[in-house]
Formats: sequence, structure tokens, C-alpha cells
Amino acid sequence: MWITLSVLTAFFYAAVGAWNKKITEKVNYHTATWSMFAFAVPFLAAVLLSVGVRRPETAFYPNCLATLMLNMVGTTLFVKAITISPLSVVFPFLAFTPLFLIFTGFVFLGEMPGAYGIAGIMLIVSGTYVMGMSRERRGIFAPFVSLRKEKGALLMIIVAFIWSFAVSFDKRSVLSSSPVFFMFAFNAGFTVMYLPFVYVKNPGFISEIRQNLPALGFLGFLMALLFICQMNAVKLALVSYVISIKRAGMLFTLLFGWIFFKEKLTVYKTAATVLMLAGTLLITLKSR
Repeated sequence: MWITLSVLTAFFYAAVGAWNKKITEKVNYHTATWSMFAFAVPFLAAVLLSVGVRRPETAFYPNCLATLMLNMVGTTLFVKAITISPLSVVFPFLAFTPLFLIFTGFVFLGEMPGAYGIAGIMLIVSGTYVMGMSRERRGIFAPFVSLRKEKGALLMIIVAFIWSFAVSFDKRSVLSSSPVFFMFAFNAGFTVMYLPFVYVKNPGFISEIRQNLPALGFLGFLMALLFICQMNAVKLALVSYVISIKRAGMLFTLLFGWIFFKEKLTVYKTAATVLMLAGTLLITLKSR
């Protein structure tokens, strides 16, 4: 079951990215970022009411607050990284989140993947990294060379590290409540906490929301589906496995880019696809 949920997480992860790319042609990126969480709240509230509210354990509150604070910092640095540096430079570094999760998952959750699981994670990390390469960027070590020139690249490594901690607290929050309750509380909390930031960065965001309400509402719907699938998956499986398969969602991103944005399939993208598929197969077939 967790494999199906993880693959759906990967699919909706790619769908959110593709729809976000389309929306940011008309809407400021900060507005889109806030809207992803804000417009997910009504959908999650409806699901929560339909399944019933389970009273959370005491441990839920510090864990939920911890992941909220970590995600606030991570999201802020993420937005800054993609603002000051090219996407092709910074995005490959997000591949390291599953790698960091081998450590943080063990420390905070007592989870340690088996040999096949670690090998699968490494393949997916490698594939995600290679996906960001291009012939023009002169080789696979180009992102590390860019660390000396692009501040955004260093910021994105920090983001990947922060999010590896955040996911561990996500699971602790889910285990002390329920997937839907946690995601409702998280999105509601993030919506309130991120509001001053988006207001400062883009004072006209309310007008943008009014003019693009259906598109932003659909973004929130996709985000809600992503959250529900991911949190149910991490409840059942190791977080390093779930996030690895989620990062392999770049395969769906590649497909959406080809269909909707006419992006070409390069040698690097083909190699990355093979690596990520091999890693996903290792995790799903050998790590049960």
C-alpha cells in the first residue's frame, strides 16, 4: 500500500510543480507559494470532517511546531535560492534530501534502510542530480563548481538538509495524531505564519489571487492530494524510502515537461530516468 501511496505522491509532486510553473507566468512566485498551502486547507478540512477528528497526543504539538518552523525557514531559503540563482543550478541539490534522511531518520525515528534500500536511495539521488545536468553546463560536477559562484546553490543544500529534519518531525506528528489532522493543522499554521512574509515580498498578492482564483484553487487541490498521499505513506514506511520515490517524481516532471511545455529529452535526462527507475525498483522489490 505504501508503494502505491508513494508513487501517487511522486505524481502529485510533479503535477504541483508543472501547474505552479504555469501559474507563475501570471502570478508572483511568493503568492503561488502561499496559495499552495492556503488553498489546500479547505479541501483538507472537508476530508477531516468526513473521517472524523482524532484527538492528538501531547507529543503532537511540539513535533508539529518543530516541522512548521523548519518548513518556514526551508521554504524561505528555497524561494531565495531560486530567486538569486538559475533553477538548473540549484534544483539538483534537492536530490540530497533522501540522502540526509538516512541519518535524520535514524536519529529521530530509529529507521535504517537495508542494503538494497540504501542502494536504491543512492540511485534515485544520482538520477535526480543528473536530471539537472545539461551539455551546456559542462559535466556532472558543474553544480559543485557553482558553489563558489552561486549563493543559491549553497542555500539549496541547506534547504535539503533542513527538509530532511522536517520530514522526520512530519512522521512523528502523524504517528501522534493522524495524517489528515496533521496536514490540516500544518497547512493552516503555515498559511498564517507565511502571510506576513508574502505580504512584505508582494503587497499586491490579494489582487493576484482574485484574478487567478480558479487556477490557485486547483493548485491547492493538487497540494492537498499530495499531502494526503505522502503523510499516509510515511505512516506506513521509512521516510527515506517515501521521499526517495517522491524525488523520483521528476520522471513525471519530465513527462509533463515534454507534453505541456515541449521540453526536449536530452542524454542526461535519459540517463537520469534509468537511474531513478532502477533505484525505485530496488526500494519497492527488495526493501520490504
